[in-house]
Amino acid sequence: MLSLCPTWKASHIRHCSRYFSGYTEASVKPRHVPEETARNSSEPVYNYASNRTLGPEADEACDIIEACLPHAARKSKLVHHVFRWGVGNAFRSHSKNRFKPTHSERNTAASIPEEYFSCSREFDHCKIAYDGLNEQWEVLWNEFGKVNGKPFPVKKFGIDAAKAESIAFAEELNKRLSSKVSTELEPSKEAGLTFDHTLHCWVALGRVGNRPAARAFSAEYHGYENARRMATDFKNT
Repeated sequence: MLSLCPTWKASHIRHCSRYFSGYTEASVKPRHVPEETARNSSEPVYNYASNRTLGPEADEACDIIEACLPHAARKSKLVHHVFRWGVGNAFRSHSKNRFKPTHSERNTAASIPEEYFSCSREFDHCKIAYDGLNEQWEVLWNEFGKVNGKPFPVKKFGIDAAKAESIAFAEELNKRLSSKVSTELEPSKEAGLTFDHTLHCWVALGRVGNRPAARAFSAEYHGYENARRMATDFKNT
């Protein structure tokens, strides 16, 4: 970029001010305050000579500015990464708006923070891990005598949203598991039939041919009573 002469800048501003009201030399010239004056000021003032904020509330002002900056702006180190299965967004997060076929590769290049694939959040009853093969954040926990997991794919939610959704779900799950709820969440007199509050579905134990199997029927999709009836039918077959 060319370095323009200050005299030319001033003359150019005066020339432009004839056509644009309020656009004067004083309105565009940055307000420079000496360091000694800034330190005695009651408000934080930016000193262009030292390239930093001065004043008694400078630290608080810097913290506020830091908090308002986007995540990518606060983290200077970005790395190049290619997501094999694509990157989703709020529109793609709905089932009817998914890319079809869903198993096709959609290589998408993106710049992500260097520490994106690590999560510093720790919980007592669950943990968050990144699955590099399926490119998804996954929440893992032990319940009903087995390991459970709920994925949050990047190709569905997006880069930042997938990680944020997994953390939000882990916080809610950890709070529920910490409340010492009985393992039998939904009382049922029928053996082999249980309602899973985490997945919102009826789980039935039955057989497919000569092999034991378990099937889950979503209460959100089929309805509460209809899902229970379907689970009962599968258990009795």
